[in-house]
Amino acid sequence: SAMLAAVFPGRPLLAVDMAPAMAAACRRKVAAPNLLAVAADAECLPATVEFAAIVSGLTLQWFSDWRAALAGLRARLAAGGVLLCSWVGPGSFAQWRAACRLAGLPCTVNSLPPADFFADMPQLAADDISAWQRRFTLEYPSAMDFFRSLARTGAAASRGAARLSPSGLRRLARVWDAEAGGRVRVTHEVCYLRLRRRGGEG
Repeated sequence: SAMLAAVFPGRPLLAVDMAPAMAAACRRKVAAPNLLAVAADAECLPATVEFAAIVSGLTLQWFSDWRAALAGLRARLAAGGVLLCSWVGPGSFAQWRAACRLAGLPCTVNSLPPADFFADMPQLAADDISAWQRRFTLEYPSAMDFFRSLARTGAAASRGAARLSPSGLRRLARVWDAEAGGRVRVTHEVCYLRLRRRGGEG
């Protein structure tokens, strides 16, 4: 938000987050007169509002219906408007999944949108689209340090039925740490989409 406010100082900007605490943090940290930060559901933006650009960073995986959410964001673009979004892809967390199998525990990784989940959406057929993905590996001192990093970003919440008890989480961490033999490495996949809405189609 701060970067967008700096790049577009003369344009009104709206920052949206479902968590009131996150919206409040944005207001505290970004002292920009052109930025309004509100707590709201990005899946339920008013149909009468149009935007020249929408930026959604690493949030699409949290929507209840990825395709409907993408179609809704696209519908809020003015003709010629641009949507830039990224999300955590299913190529992420392979080591976490492997550690769960080794420990005989359920894996609580959330279901993640494939890189091409939007490929056959008729709403996007006329638009200019480019998509790509990037994989990288991060290191953590221990499995618990990795899980704490997820919690700090709000990404530790599980949307599925599987849950680990505190003792189960500790067991998973012990098994993962032993298997890693030192620093824990975790693969992350980030998927990117750039869409420009053509004409005035709905």
